[in-house]
Amino acid sequence: TAIAPLRGIVHAAGVLDDGMLASQTPARFATVLRPKVDGAWYLHTLTTGLELDFFVCFSSVAALLGSPGQSNYAAANAFLDTLMQQRRQIGLPGLSINWGPWAEVGMAAHLQGRLQQQGMALITPQQGRLFFQYLLAQAQATLPGQVAIFPSQPQPVGTPPQPQRTTIRDLLATLPTAERKARLEQYIRAELAAVLRLSANTPLDAYTRLFDFGLDSLMAVELKNKVEAQLACALRATVIFDYPTLAVLIPHLYYD
Repeated sequence: TAIAPLRGIVHAAGVLDDGMLASQTPARFATVLRPKVDGAWYLHTLTTGLELDFFVCFSSVAALLGSPGQSNYAAANAFLDTLMQQRRQIGLPGLSINWGPWAEVGMAAHLQGRLQQQGMALITPQQGRLFFQYLLAQAQATLPGQVAIFPSQPQPVGTPPQPQRTTIRDLLATLPTAERKARLEQYIRAELAAVLRLSANTPLDAYTRLFDFGLDSLMAVELKNKVEAQLACALRATVIFDYPTLAVLIPHLYYD
């Protein structure tokens, strides 16, 4: 016999299996979709006849903004967003919270330092609890079916302009044409070693996949951002996934 009737649901399950889209398989997608999609659907269908005060799903900003290497994770969270919207349309409680990365806890906790270096603000556990408490306290009718919580990194007011630094693009322009590609390769190898937290003289085979060196999706974004700034050009968010070895990445950057 139940001690008390079920009055609310918080669905916070989730797993990761990151990788570029070309390397994803139905099995890898199923691994990531199963806890979020199957879990939410079973909870929805089994409680449709109950009078719930709330039905909350923990989604991710990956479903809104995308995230390199996380196509399966973005799709799983997009399902939660849609399901909660549909519940609201038929008069049932439903709220999908698109959380940004949390500090100290959660899937991105071990990447806290790297995310901050990329200029991404993190949600502290205290902030997260306050946001969640506030959302639960609101009447379901006053809330949309989907809310995103993603703090931005505040910019200091009145910060003096930083002195302009010489970029690799500027340096390449001063070199003879025959020396430019080799110098670009030297720079890319140094940046890759820095992102991987390796010593600068660590040998990196040009034909080995960058992800086989230990590069993950967030490192790929970090590397892309650094190279983009130094070359003063716009690179696709998936450039590291599209050109996954130094042997193909460097010619692409040199000729692009």
